[in-house]
Amino acid sequence: MDKLRSIVPTVLRDQVSPQQKRLKNNKISSTKYNVLTFLPVSLLVQFTRVVNVFYLFNGILQSIPSISTNSPLATIIPLAVVVLLDINTKGKLQSADIRVGDIIELADDQIIPADCILLATSDDNGQCFVQTSSLDGEKNLKPKLALKFIQENLDKLLADPSIRFQVQINEPEKNLYKFKALLNFQNSNDSQHFNLEFNQFIHAGSLLRNSNKVLAMVIYTGAETKIILNQGSYHYKQSQIEKQANFILLINVIIILAVSVIMAFKMYFFIEENGTQMRYVFPESEIDSKYYAINGFFSFYILMNNLIPQALVITLEISKVWYAKFMEGDAQFLTIDEQDGQLSTCRVQNLTLHEELGNVNYMLCDKTGTLTQNELQYKAFACVGVDFDDEIHNIKEFCQLRKNNEDFLNFWRCICLCHEIQSIQQKTGKTILSGSSQDELSLLHMAEKSNFAKFIKRDSDTSTIELDGEIEQFEILKIFEFTSERKMMSVILKSRQTGQIFLLAKGADGAMIPLIQQKSQQDEVTLQYINNFAKKGYRTLVFCMRELFFEQLDLDDRYGDLDQNEIEKDLKLLGVTAVEDLLQEDVDVCLNEFQDANINVWMLTGDKGETAEAIGYSCGLFRSKYKIEKIEEEFGQDADPLIPAINQEMGLMISGSKITHLMSDESYSERLLEVLKFSKAVIIYRCSPAQKADIVDLVKKKFQGSITLAVGDGANDVNMIQRAHVGIGIIGKEGNQAAQFSDYALPNFKSLRRLLFWHGRTFGVRFSNFVKWFIYKNSIYSSTLLYFSIQNGFSGQSLYSDLFYSTYDVSLTTVAVVAYCIFDQDIDFKLTGNEKQLKIKLSQYYKHGRDLVISTTVKQYWFWLVYVFISSIPIYLISQYAYYHAIVSSDGKTEGVWASGFASIFIMVLSHHVMIIFCTRNWTWMTVAFYIFSFSIFLPITVAFENILEGGELYAIGFSDIMHQPQFWLSIFVASAIVIFPYYIVYNIWHTILYPQYVQ
Repeated sequence: MDKLRSIVPTVLRDQVSPQQKRLKNNKISSTKYNVLTFLPVSLLVQFTRVVNVFYLFNGILQSIPSISTNSPLATIIPLAVVVLLDINTKGKLQSADIRVGDIIELADDQIIPADCILLATSDDNGQCFVQTSSLDGEKNLKPKLALKFIQENLDKLLADPSIRFQVQINEPEKNLYKFKALLNFQNSNDSQHFNLEFNQFIHAGSLLRNSNKVLAMVIYTGAETKIILNQGSYHYKQSQIEKQANFILLINVIIILAVSVIMAFKMYFFIEENGTQMRYVFPESEIDSKYYAINGFFSFYILMNNLIPQALVITLEISKVWYAKFMEGDAQFLTIDEQDGQLSTCRVQNLTLHEELGNVNYMLCDKTGTLTQNELQYKAFACVGVDFDDEIHNIKEFCQLRKNNEDFLNFWRCICLCHEIQSIQQKTGKTILSGSSQDELSLLHMAEKSNFAKFIKRDSDTSTIELDGEIEQFEILKIFEFTSERKMMSVILKSRQTGQIFLLAKGADGAMIPLIQQKSQQDEVTLQYINNFAKKGYRTLVFCMRELFFEQLDLDDRYGDLDQNEIEKDLKLLGVTAVEDLLQEDVDVCLNEFQDANINVWMLTGDKGETAEAIGYSCGLFRSKYKIEKIEEEFGQDADPLIPAINQEMGLMISGSKITHLMSDESYSERLLEVLKFSKAVIIYRCSPAQKADIVDLVKKKFQGSITLAVGDGANDVNMIQRAHVGIGIIGKEGNQAAQFSDYALPNFKSLRRLLFWHGRTFGVRFSNFVKWFIYKNSIYSSTLLYFSIQNGFSGQSLYSDLFYSTYDVSLTTVAVVAYCIFDQDIDFKLTGNEKQLKIKLSQYYKHGRDLVISTTVKQYWFWLVYVFISSIPIYLISQYAYYHAIVSSDGKTEGVWASGFASIFIMVLSHHVMIIFCTRNWTWMTVAFYIFSFSIFLPITVAFENILEGGELYAIGFSDIMHQPQFWLSIFVASAIVIFPYYIVYNIWHTILYPQYVQ
């Protein structure tokens, strides 16, 4: 056992230890910060971003007058706006001041405030029911059973001060379904010990249902409760395109440093040659050229810092938040549960991966509940060497002929007793079966409809069934619960009628068959039906039993830790069952289109090979044109014939253990990877949850540059979902843990097609354009400053006023980019609801969009650098020479540098908006409104600056006079035309010849 805690009820104050008193109360905080940590922690989070650190450093440099020509406020104010907009806090949630050891009374429909052990209930049998949907998404009611001794004697135990009441528990752990404890009662004469198990444990956050009143003792509070421990830490995922964008920003930083070094050297040589002739600039007798060059390096560094877009982070997050709301509001995701009428839709739980959805190369998906409905229908059973696959109403006649066969009767006992289903009487008086296992529910419903066997009820220590019209009761001695690792469960029972003790077990054939002691000829015949059922795609369960003797049981073991390996062995085969898990709607259509989009689909399942292969064909994963290859024996013998098949359209089947074994052997791993890489579809059967996660890691490691998407619906899929680049959780019928820990939660599998082909592709294309426009608008701004510095003797003087330095990136040019990123699309959204109107399938659009975005993002960057260098030349020259010798003011003076800078900014803002308009493919009234607003704020901001800051640069040059000058408007239109029309021509050549778009 791990380290133990001893808990005493707080009503027994004299027995409470100092250690227990030091345990925290039930106060829970879900805030990121408190009053003291808000400012430092939130700022620390913001300055983990490279862009914000970059501009903070620039703001500090601009505070040094000797190296900066701009006010530090020109950088600090926009930076503060960006940081403050992105800082957010969450609400605070507190529970009552409950302490460990408190005994609390709970009423029906009340939320459990802390982790507790059940002591007593208003039900005579000590039973109550809880719903744990807030923890694992399971809506079915789960029974909890108070120990009979405590139920009957609780008042006496608490009232007698001579009795020592103590609970020994483990330290808190996050496993939702694991709990063991020891309850001790001791007085001067006697002591008693009781094992507490999961049946007596109640989770914090669960809801008490169908129960009038219960008494429970608090054992874990606050941050130590399982619901809080399972919130976990978020694993940051970064998209491939975002990584490319960061690479581009890194290149820009290198360019800034390189330009700063070159210009500093140029300044040094310029001062050395011309410094003595420029005493109005360098009045000192001895000019220190090195000092000026060092200061010049930092001046140029500040001057060029717009190459790193300051508004990129916040505008990108705004776009992603808005698009997440758009995805969640998409009516085509909306699904209504036929059973309870509850609405489900897409839930976005990670804002960083929208564009990654448009670039998926490998899809790794679970089968049960993901490709299938997890609504099981009974199909057949086999026992005593005979199978029965007829209609249910004929079972009774079949059973009557064999009711004298004890093995046959034990087979039905095993079905009705070896399960975790509970019979619940609702307030309406109706009795229903409730449980999380669809397999168990389907078999119990089949048994009831057969009129031969029926599960009646189960309380704290007794199960009651009806078999061939006779009521049978069994005392429950021990339950070994089902886990995804064991793939089986068992229960030890004692017959109230005969006193016989026996073990009933059921599970997957791979787990059960090795435990069978001796296989008779009849058993061999029965087991053959497993393969017959599997080939039809049915899920199979094997049922066994073993007679036990009391001497074999150590039920007084301190924590009830019976050796399962010693008990679950030497089993006798009873029979096998087959149920069918129907496919979800349009699964075959979706899988075929994913493959058409060059997405390699791998199905990872715990089923045996025959079942997995049958499902592979029925769900459309394996197409009739595929050559299906199986790796079953030694890979060295089987692999060589597969290599020529790589040139064909091939499907591959391999077991989870085999792929793990072969990848650990370097002599085989490379050949296996080659086969896996070129397989159109892969089924990995007999795959454990741990192997699923390992296979995701394998694909990410070996197929570098490929984007993986994992999709599942159960708790055993959580690791796989979290390891993949993108994790998709299907809102399942056996719990929502996969959905809760995923990046995106969907109501069904067919919604994945919509998520990838429409939302993923659309945002991926938008995002690549988003980065492109930011690079263009900021690079062209910095280029004109570079030309100006070359012209004026490498002085580091700015061409633009502080107003434009601080607003150009953040407001003057950003709104249009955000609007473009949010609203533009190359496929009409309305047509995706009626795809017959589309000329080409969405799968082909997706394939094109992925290949274009991934392959051209960096290429476009180099194109834009060249284009910026060329197009910025006419902007600078025309705006400069329009005012170089012109006498335009009323007093006969030239307007100078600020007027030409204003003209240059006007040209850049105008051409930027016109170029975005040329590229816009989806026009809505929102698009028009944002574009108009974006451009129209330029002049009002300038006018406000002139009127408020009298004495500023624009005020000095006479802004109103400039606006009435013909050469100003002539320079605007001529320079804009020179910049825009070449782009328009190149844009069309790029998309019609080099990278033609399907939408054309």
